[in-house]
Amino acid sequence: MAMPKKNKMMNRGAAIASICFALFFFIILARFIYIQITGTVDGQVLAAKANEQYQSKKNT
Repeated sequence: MAMPKKNKMMNRGAAIASICFALFFFIILARFIYIQITGTVDGQVLAAKANEQYQSKKNT
C-alpha cells in the first residue's frame, strides 16, 4: 500500500507559522535580556522606580 501524500501547502504554512512564533519568542527574550543588562526602560532606571514605590508603600 502506498502512503497518502501530504499537502505541501500545509507543510509550508506550518513552517511559516513556526518561524513567526520563534521570531516573536526571540524578540521578547532579547527585550528581557536588554532590560536585565541595562536596568532602564524608556529612560527610567528601574531600581530607582522600584525603590520609590517601596518607599511610598512603606510610608502609608
